[in-house]
Amino acid sequence: MPNNLLANTPFAGTAGVTVAFTDAGITTDNIDTIYEAGSPIKSYKPSRLINPITSFTKGKGYYIIPKADFDLNFIFLSPNIMQTLSDAATIIFDLTKGTSAKVAIGASRNITISNAIEGDTGILTVTHTVANTTLALPGKLADGFAWSTGTGEVTVLGFIYESGGFRWFSEPFTT
Repeated sequence: MPNNLLANTPFAGTAGVTVAFTDAGITTDNIDTIYEAGSPIKSYKPSRLINPITSFTKGKGYYIIPKADFDLNFIFLSPNIMQTLSDAATIIFDLTKGTSAKVAIGASRNITISNAIEGDTGILTVTHTVANTTLALPGKLADGFAWSTGTGEVTVLGFIYESGGFRWFSEPFTT
């Protein structure tokens, strides 16, 4: 598991979720110091009372010095993980599990994207296992948006989340 902390080995990563340290199981027994990237004055250190931080914020980077081995897989995600989503009437794409995903659809579907914050970007690869299938996307489609909808064809979708909504672009191609 790539995001496990190992005792006395510094770790740096970007939080995939917002969570209080207490809810993450962080204590003075397992963590020495946590610094917020870009704000070295802000830290979690039991003996430091000035500018303390008490939680991870989704999208912010952190530098952690652990005292003991500790699992943070549910907070920090590898940027190279591509989710495989399940084909269903409504497909769920949870951005806390990564911002790239793939799905093979056997009929026209809807998609719900959860846990988006301002500035999030992502990629969704859609393979059509049956001809003429589409995916109802939340938000606005870019000019020239197009699907490859033949059996076995693939459409790569990109998005940005801004001003409370998604903006989508597409790149259809035949495998």
